[in-house]
Amino acid sequence: MSFTRFQVATRATGFRRVVQVHVYEDLDELRAATQRQWTTSEGHSDAAATCTSFDSLLPAPEHSHTVAVIRLWTGQLTTRTVAHEVTHAAMHIYFLDRLRQYAQARRHLHIGNEEIAYMVGDMSSDVIERLYRLGLLPN
Repeated sequence: MSFTRFQVATRATGFRRVVQVHVYEDLDELRAATQRQWTTSEGHSDAAATCTSFDSLLPAPEHSHTVAVIRLWTGQLTTRTVAHEVTHAAMHIYFLDRLRQYAQARRHLHIGNEEIAYMVGDMSSDVIERLYRLGLLPN
């Protein structure tokens, strides 16, 4: 399996949270890696980009390292896709550090957050596209 791998991190919630990013040239490799790691029955076998989060039901101590893996396919590297998957990771981090005690919020921070991820992806893509058209971002 070959892919480019790097990590990003945030301290926005007061804890350092790391997200691994894997970028695949082969879509089938991305899907196979996702299926190997998916722990629920809601696997996305046809997805071209995924975000898998960890420890969603366990306490997340400050020293936790990787809390999510974002998998992207080179054939779909767009602002829309990246923003969508980053939103899933960000919502997981927010859940771990801020909303754990609110049981009713859980459905919005797992499978139920797909609409939010699409909204963020759509709007981020549109803003970036408009900024390019207005000449406010370099080519």
